[in-house]
Amino acid sequence: MRKDEAPSIFSEYYKTPRLVDRYETDRSRAIDVVIPIIHTNEFWRSNLLSIYREIPVNRLLLGDGGCIDDSIDVAKEFPRVEVLNHREFTSLGFSIRHLIESTDTEWFVYLHSDVYLPSGWFEAMSAHRGEFDWFECNQRITVLADYLFDSTQVHRSYSGSQMGRRAAFATVTPQIDDDYLYRNEDIIFQSIVEREGFRYGKVAETFHYHQVMHKPSRWQRAIKRVNVEAEIARDEDIRSNLTYAQGIIKYLAPSDTSPDIVDSVRTAGVRLAELGEMNEEQLLEWARKTNPEWAAHLLQLKRAARYGRRADRIKLFAELYRVHGGRRAVMILIRSRARRLLMAVQGICVGARGGGRKARAVLRDEGVSGLASLVKGKLGGSRK
Repeated sequence: MRKDEAPSIFSEYYKTPRLVDRYETDRSRAIDVVIPIIHTNEFWRSNLLSIYREIPVNRLLLGDGGCIDDSIDVAKEFPRVEVLNHREFTSLGFSIRHLIESTDTEWFVYLHSDVYLPSGWFEAMSAHRGEFDWFECNQRITVLADYLFDSTQVHRSYSGSQMGRRAAFATVTPQIDDDYLYRNEDIIFQSIVEREGFRYGKVAETFHYHQVMHKPSRWQRAIKRVNVEAEIARDEDIRSNLTYAQGIIKYLAPSDTSPDIVDSVRTAGVRLAELGEMNEEQLLEWARKTNPEWAAHLLQLKRAARYGRRADRIKLFAELYRVHGGRRAVMILIRSRARRLLMAVQGICVGARGGGRKARAVLRDEGVSGLASLVKGKLGGSRK
């Protein structure tokens, strides 16, 4: 860390300062805080310390939806905490409703349990009370996720923690000039070592923790977005998509919200069909009964699902093409009687009506845009 750089937020997370209870010095502005809870993360105590430091907490109201860890016990170490029994409630929304209805102060704050408040938060937010009735602030995302990236399953090298025999590099390092090795040294060193007749290998018995976070650099490297893809159980996948789509459809009209939310409802519908839980027609029928304004928007689900299935078939063909080559990929599909896939690829390649342009874009993305004549020719011959 540079001398002129402030400590990162991660250092704040791991500090253990004493409790600063702003209520004791700012009681006239005391306000209720509500948090629904079933579990928290390892920074729960730090988050609570930030809440009590920033907000003059009149009461901290926790909606206990069936807490599965010690979060309630930790919270009870703080002053003026009230735990409401929401264990019989089905939804988060109903818990939030009862929490809000239980507040006494003119204004209240609704927080998630995984939120840490920076210095000055309460003043900045309070300044806008005359402008809004329900409002939020910006977000800074901090990502701490431990997952296995199993690099032993691929041949290429990945830097991070490696061990080498010095003698093996006697003919390797003289080949390295002061030019182009930057974030490709893993691949290049592996290849030269093997080219020089030495052995390269991977060990699966241990691992290293590789940290991915912002750090100072000679070059501008602002992080725009981090995506952590979790492996979700089928039941949870169904529940999250079903409640998302049905909640938006029930409580909002398409005109109430933005086009990206409308698209996300369609995406949830496509996923439910993929999971075999509710097909496009069933969701459309449910919407007609619940909130008919959505019917016209959900009619497009069938088309979206058709494009999705077509794209999946194209990707399958593209993978066969990459592994086996074009002609062999076609013959594999012919022998496996995957004629629907072949016909889809043929129709798409020659610009079949109803999706040719989109499908050709998928082919380009998959790196197989030159297959049109090959597939068309093979299919023509296979009809004899």
